[in-house]
Amino acid sequence: MRKVRNSKGYTTLELLIALGILAILAGLGLTWYREYITAQRITSETQRLEIVLKDIQVQAKVKKHSYYVEVGDKNLDVYFTNGTLFKVYRFLVPLEANPDTFYVNNFGLFTTQGYIRVAYNNNKASLDCVSISRLRVCTGKFDPTENKCVCSY
Repeated sequence: MRKVRNSKGYTTLELLIALGILAILAGLGLTWYREYITAQRITSETQRLEIVLKDIQVQAKVKKHSYYVEVGDKNLDVYFTNGTLFKVYRFLVPLEANPDTFYVNNFGLFTTQGYIRVAYNNNKASLDCVSISRLRVCTGKFDPTENKCVCSY
């Protein structure tokens, strides 16, 4: 006669294999989550950058002042044209600009055109740059082949 074994549980090997699979899945999930958070931070800071530039444009028009905006590593310094500091805007992400300084006249028109982009290389962010033309400030996606910000209207 054969003896029937009483198997009312899992072996240590089965538990280790299950824990190993869970650890791998948790590691992948954490990586994806970090990429998602970074992409969201880039998008939100890009939208904030657009709002700040539009606010400067409105301030110039309403107060009849000319300003120039210097782009730093993580900040925008806004000066009156006589060189007096007007306001400093700080950002959570590094910024890159072409050119480094933008001028806004007292009619609210940018006399310098170019772009400001978030310096993270994350292709999953839906917005990562702000294009500045004479009349329009708009957010978009940076195109490295043409070295310009393509607006998403």
